[in-house]
This record gives sequence, C-alpha cells and structure tokens, in this order.
Amino acid sequence: METPQKPTVLFLEDDADTRELVKFTLEAAGMKVISAETVSEAWNIALEIWRKPVFQEIDLFLLDGLVPHGDSLKLCADLRRIEPDKPIVFYSGLAYKADIMKGLEAGATAYLTKPYSGDLAEEILRYIYTATHIGSIAPLFVKKENAAENFTVDNAQISESPGRVDQAGNLEQFGRVSIDESSPARQSRRVRRTGGII
Repeated sequence: METPQKPTVLFLEDDADTRELVKFTLEAAGMKVISAETVSEAWNIALEIWRKPVFQEIDLFLLDGLVPHGDSLKLCADLRRIEPDKPIVFYSGLAYKADIMKGLEAGATAYLTKPYSGDLAEEILRYIYTATHIGSIAPLFVKKENAAENFTVDNAQISESPGRVDQAGNLEQFGRVSIDESSPARQSRRVRRTGGII
C-alpha cells in the first residue's frame, strides 16, 4: 500500500528562530516544510519544483510580510498568477489593516498576524484541505477570461494557456503554464483548474 504524500508548504521567513519554530510545528503536524530566507530563494525553490519531470506540487505558500531582501507582496502576486488555486497565506508581524489589505490585494488567501493565537498547524492544514477537496479558495484573484496570457517574472517568460470548462462549469481540460528562461528546453507543467475558474 502506497504511503500518502505529506502536504508540502513553502515557508518564507527571514528570522532563523521563527523559521525553525514554525517548521518544527508544521512538521510535527505531518507536513513537509521547505524553508526560504529570502524572496529570491523562495521563487527559485518554486521554479525548481515546477521544473521537475515528475509532477510535484507545493500545497501552500506561507509568506512573511516583511523581509529585508525582496518584496513579499510582489512574490505573492507572481505566485498567484502561476498558482491560481493554491493557498497563499501571509504570516506576518505587520498587523495594521492597511498591511492586511495589501496582502489580500496581492492575491493572498489569508493573512495571519504574529504571534498567532490559535493553532497555526491546524489553520494551515485547513487551508490545504479546503483547496484540495473543495476547490479554489482564491476566486477573487483568479484570471477568469479564456484568453491565453504571457508575462515575465524575474526574467522567466511565463506562458499561460487556459483550461476549458463545460457549460455546467465542470473542468474538461487542464490549463498549462510553461516556463522559458531562454534555455533550449522549454519546461512545462500541468496546472489544476477547479470549479470552472479559469
């Protein structure tokens, strides 16, 4: 019998103590945590996972709202364009309403403030479960047009072709995201589209 794969969380946090504590907490709850200290490191990890020949996924992105090197809001927006149905959660010490709104406007599913008073692992698992079993939990930030789109993120050419849904809104065909960094081999991966959201 095959062992179920652990949910994978990509966690961006510049503070080493917080990074280790959250990693320990989430791993104790049965998740796999890939940590990044900077925005560019998080982006490169995501690209590396997307390029692998065997289809792999990051189930949730957990982002610090304030990192010294890079813009986590831009990272959130870039991730949202490529992963329209994945949970992106800010876990940040920036707790003003304006900060929270910026995070949500960038495409975040949720914004949790540090220190989080509830059970962080339970909350993260809830977002993963909802996205996996119910469908997209970020419908306000998902491209709904049926047109293909090309854009550039950190010198990587991203080409997005939409999925196709039937008249009832059910998924008929997966969309695709292709990543081309001017290399001869073009890397592609399948992107799940759920609930008729394109």
